[in-house]
Amino acid sequence: SFSVIKHGTYMDTALDHYKIITVEGGFGCGKTTMVLDALNRKGKQFRYLSLDEKDNTLFTFWRAMLVLLEPALKTSQNTLTNTINNLVEAKEFETFSSMVVNAITHDASVVYVIDNVHHLTDAFVISGLQRLIQYVPNNVQYVLIGHHMPPLTFDTMTAQSHHYQVDEKMLTFSNEASQAFFKARLGNIPMSVMKRLTSLANGWVGGMHLLAMAYQKDPNLLMANTFDKQIHDTLSQTVFDAYDEDIKTLLLDIALLDAPSREAIKALNETGNSDALITALIKQNMFIESADGHR
Repeated sequence: SFSVIKHGTYMDTALDHYKIITVEGGFGCGKTTMVLDALNRKGKQFRYLSLDEKDNTLFTFWRAMLVLLEPALKTSQNTLTNTINNLVEAKEFETFSSMVVNAITHDASVVYVIDNVHHLTDAFVISGLQRLIQYVPNNVQYVLIGHHMPPLTFDTMTAQSHHYQVDEKMLTFSNEASQAFFKARLGNIPMSVMKRLTSLANGWVGGMHLLAMAYQKDPNLLMANTFDKQIHDTLSQTVFDAYDEDIKTLLLDIALLDAPSREAIKALNETGNSDALITALIKQNMFIESADGHR
């Protein structure tokens, strides 16, 4: 079956040796999936937080951080929660960030994954995140994921071999890896079809997944000498957009997984209805293997 190990080695290396890991890439390129897959394969203890536009204020950002860091704050949690409710000025939050950093304690190693950091644009919020990752305890790692990184300073951490960057080029699939994906998904298709699909996908995992769906729906469409925009429109309108929003999100999230186990899907899916989505996809023959690992 199709394997993500080749791409997972980047994360394996980072998790073995670096304290701060940044993963940058566009929508659907497999950033989050690669990170969570590596963490699960390596048996790492981790906590995951996905940010959105609402977290770009000092109050909402630090409330989110208190939730993420809750196990590490222990007896300080109530004090910090009470303190943040009374903060108003930016300078007060600067002092508060120091309180949080000093309160973090861990008996065991843990990885904190902060996704969608590209939503952070407020200078004071970014400064708080900078302080959080700059004074990271020895048994703690941070993984920051986003379309792009906020303007954080990594120079000192990089010089000390504490920072590792995974960019979109590392997430792009080679022709060989792309063909392995299509073979696993579509079976023994003609080489002309394989080359056409590989060329259209151009190494983008989200595109690979959509193209496989399109070929299953209408094999003749992708082989026609037609303008690529027509293919794009068909992929969007007649294939991808035909699914509910929850299923569309899930399909992109699991596109990189070698074998989409229920545990991995539940870790990626934030809606709480993973079992229903898995059942719907299995009925539509969307998996090479069922999500529980059985054919």
